[in-house]
Amino acid sequence: MAVYTKNLVSVVTPTYKRSEKLPRAIESILGQTYKNIELFVVNDNEPEDEFTQYVKDITAKYNSDPRFHLIIQEKHINGAVARNVAIRQAKGEF
Repeated sequence: MAVYTKNLVSVVTPTYKRSEKLPRAIESILGQTYKNIELFVVNDNEPEDEFTQYVKDITAKYNSDPRFHLIIQEKHINGAVARNVAIRQAKGEF
C-alpha cells in the first residue's frame, strides 16, 4: 500500500518530442501560489535522441528544486506508460 503525504499535490507531465513547450509548463506548475507540489517530468523520447538531450538541458536548472523530478525512460513507449511510471513514484495525496 502506498504511503501518501497529506496535502501534497503530485503533478505528472510526460513529454514526447514537443519539448519546446516544456519550459512554460514547468514554470507554470512550480510557480503556483500553492507550494506543496511535486512535479514529475517524464521523458518519453528515446534516451539518446536530440529531444532527450534538450529535455535534460532545459530542466537542469530545476535539479536543485526538491519539488522537481526528471524521469528518463529506457525507451519510448507511450504517454500512458510514462504517466504510470511517475504515478508509482508520486507521494501526493492529490
